Amino acid sequence: MFTGYQKEDFIQAAMLYFGVWLEENGVKLPKWVSMSLVNTKYGKKIRESLDLSEYSNLETIGKKVLERGLIELETLQPKEKFIEKNQKLIDRLIPKDLPFGSVITIREDHPHEISISLNLPFEELLKSNISIKELDNLKRVPKVVLEKMKKFLGIEEGNPLHGDFYIRTSYNFIDSDKWIKKFEKQIKPEIKKIQGDATIRAVKLKIGHKDHKPVIITLYFTSGRYFERDELRNKIFEMLQNKFGYNSEFISIAI
Repeated sequence: MFTGYQKEDFIQAAMLYFGVWLEENGVKLPKWVSMSLVNTKYGKKIRESLDLSEYSNLETIGKKVLERGLIELETLQPKEKFIEKNQKLIDRLIPKDLPFGSVITIREDHPHEISISLNLPFEELLKSNISIKELDNLKRVPKVVLEKMKKFLGIEEGNPLHGDFYIRTSYNFIDSDKWIKKFEKQIKPEIKKIQGDATIRAVKLKIGHKDHKPVIITLYFTSGRYFERDELRNKIFEMLQNKFGYNSEFISIAI
């Protein structure tokens, strides 16, 4: 959860709790007594009541009391979720014609804390005929949806506690874990079967969640000059395309 609280909010919560603690413990002090006096005389006991070190600063104390719900600061964050109230309008802003079963999902786990995600079915992506440039454009769709929400729904990014919106955009590869198992059981053995003048010692796989290409394969060799390794790499690309139907634009093979 995005709390939105800032340093001064934690300090305010700590000072309010000091006042609550003094009242609950029957300590009577002048209304405008200095904070340094309260901290010197009662700070240790107050920190002990929160299971904190006597050296904990006001910011740490404030985080603890807010976390425990001992103090609640009033904010402009609404109780009602924005998406539930505007679902029909938001649905119109979401593209429905995305390729190979890709979908946009919008969640609001807490009021004004929104995530816009593009979900890409991994196997279908690898078998698609779109280009790497088209994939890059597809990854930008969540940001396009966000801009439409700003334009047509008037939302502004900022701190939810101040009445604005915290919005996260992302893309996810769906069932990439399942595909990794397929790679280990079916694809890696096929790679090692390929014959050439270079000899493969090991094959390492990485899913490029934040990389340019979704699949990154690294080959480690016991022998072979560069042109021999490159020739073997080309054979692997050919096998992946012919046997598994994968688009080679989405696969990087490092040698």
